[in-house]
Amino acid sequence: MCVGETDLIQWKQGNTCFKLVIKRSLIERSFFIFYFEKFLIFMKIIFLVILIFTSFLYPDSSFASQGELKPCIQVAHCVREDWDVRNSENPFEEIKSIIEITPRTEIVEINVDYLHAEVTSKWMKYVDDLEVSYLPELKKLLIRSESRVGESDLGVNQNRIDLLKAKMF
Repeated sequence: MCVGETDLIQWKQGNTCFKLVIKRSLIERSFFIFYFEKFLIFMKIIFLVILIFTSFLYPDSSFASQGELKPCIQVAHCVREDWDVRNSENPFEEIKSIIEITPRTEIVEINVDYLHAEVTSKWMKYVDDLEVSYLPELKKLLIRSESRVGESDLGVNQNRIDLLKAKMF
């Protein structure tokens, strides 16, 4: 009779009890490893889905740095305008200084002719993207404001563009 093992069939012959204990622990260990590997695979998939999803949340500036901004796909929460700025000496610096002093606005990327800012709403803390691109050869400012979430912005992006336009001109 083996001592300390009551849930196994016990034999009085030599090392048989010892072999049954090893076999049982190997089965329990392989069971744990099998499900742990499945869990790791699941976590990798979740991580990749989150990574891919977050890549769609932020605008791609490589397209904008060539001068043009992306068009608005859903007009209900996006506004894009082209401003003629022939009367202004340095319109990109002017709009940049206006955006810098705008409340709850943070410039996250700036190049020679491109600016990307994130604007946080006052109450719900939604983040909208504001992009400005300057075309010096055409003397035009391209302005684009888009909500990241939701179907409609209730006119917030249009009001933001109108406010920038009123301060600029």
